[in-house]
Amino acid sequence: MRIAIIGLAQSGKSTVFTALTGQHGWSADGLLESELTPVAEARRPAPNGQTVEIIDTPGLCRGSSLGRGAGGAFLREIADVDLLLVVVRLFGRGLIAMDHPERSVDGFRDARIVDEELAMSDASAIREWLGSDSGGGAEKGAALAAILNAIEHGQMARTMGLAADELRDLTEIDLLTAKPLILIANVDEEDLYSETGLPFPDELRQKAEIAGTPLLVCCARLEADSACVADTGTEASDGLVDELTGGQDLLTRVYSVCEHSGLFA
Repeated sequence: MRIAIIGLAQSGKSTVFTALTGQHGWSADGLLESELTPVAEARRPAPNGQTVEIIDTPGLCRGSSLGRGAGGAFLREIADVDLLLVVVRLFGRGLIAMDHPERSVDGFRDARIVDEELAMSDASAIREWLGSDSGGGAEKGAALAAILNAIEHGQMARTMGLAADELRDLTEIDLLTAKPLILIANVDEEDLYSETGLPFPDELRQKAEIAGTPLLVCCARLEADSACVADTGTEASDGLVDELTGGQDLLTRVYSVCEHSGLFA
């Protein structure tokens, strides 16, 4: 199984990678643009006894598909994954987030931008196929044209009633908008203890419910610290993360969400 972590820059995406693997994620620190590797990868034992490959990616921004920020070309390199984890930032709310591409914290807006970038990447791949001499016949061309039209009108391929592998068999293209995904809401530590409830914007919750997308909460910084401690074989200094997660690490909770949501049924 291959899992890719995507999200806007400064969403805590690479911290989620650390929480899942105990290793550092993708980084551009000290590298020239021409030297940047598109992804960081790690393999971990999965709860079902198999091995899972976890992939971290550069941060997206509005217009990545047009070459802004780190660009969006890397999205085609992860198009064959089985699951997307979309990290949205909910920590630091109420602050001027100068490190964030949009300069503010809005999980619903960020999830929508990720959807738009995935859609534009798929649309580009379909147009390239339609403009080539790839063959495949009129039926395949018509199917791709219909999918392209739907994507251009804001519909994700995963909502078209076909599974990702069925769409791949039909189109011979791995469509990112057909992939099952889980939204990871990356919150502040104090939010986990809040008596007023977790800080989900109504729009984000509604988006997840309408799309049938599982929404998983974590404080990535806490869980990354815990994962790194566990990876060294030492004991954690306190039971904070166990208290908040029922003793389950983030990867186990991701697998549990997949099972309960029927993502791979």
